[in-house]
Amino acid sequence: MTEPDVASAAADPTITAHALVVPRTARYYTLGPTHGFPRELWFVCHGYGQLAERFLRQFAPLDDGTRLIVAPEGLSRFYLDPLAQRRNDPSPRVGATWMTREDRDAEIADYVAYLERLAAEIRHPLAGAAPRIVVLGFSQGTATVSRWLAASDLRVDQLVLWGGAIARRGHHPRRRRPGRVRHRRGRGGGGGTTVGRRCRIHAAAIRWRALDRPRGAPAPRRGLCRPLSGQS
Repeated sequence: MTEPDVASAAADPTITAHALVVPRTARYYTLGPTHGFPRELWFVCHGYGQLAERFLRQFAPLDDGTRLIVAPEGLSRFYLDPLAQRRNDPSPRVGATWMTREDRDAEIADYVAYLERLAAEIRHPLAGAAPRIVVLGFSQGTATVSRWLAASDLRVDQLVLWGGAIARRGHHPRRRRPGRVRHRRGRGGGGGTTVGRRCRIHAAAIRWRALDRPRGAPAPRRGLCRPLSGQS
């Protein structure tokens, strides 16, 4: 079917879009103790075109036995290189994305539900430990975590946005009351973003190059966040 044929079919008034919610398999990785009493629980969301396992490797320096770091992976995967380039490659590069502009509200609702269920699954055996909760989003993951937390009842102690910012638009299932999510920029080292009263955003102590930035991904904005120290 040619492009004009596709456009004609899309404009056909007899064609109606439908949606069906189906179960599917979501992949995530962990680093650190999955039982016992970790001092901190981290949820880290990768950027566009990355995979959770490779992203999680960059957090190895934080694995000191007191942190459980959880890296969920975007629900949609794709080949990073053109067909001609990967035709003879036995292991073509694959990346994941949290959403696209196509049917974006449904994709946002899907990943919000996924992250909510994952957080509940991970936190359940740690209820007695009451760990400090840190959520980190990198690049596309910054919009992902901000939409998730805006729709969630989860209270986090620290929110880290690296190479991106709070999503300004998009569907938020069960959106919180106005004012619960607010954005603040300061000068110099005091700049940052505040979500609620307890979540302060700092830059992650992770090098940009170490995050294996996909080709074409934007560089992190300067001055958006200040460095994250090792102290709580």
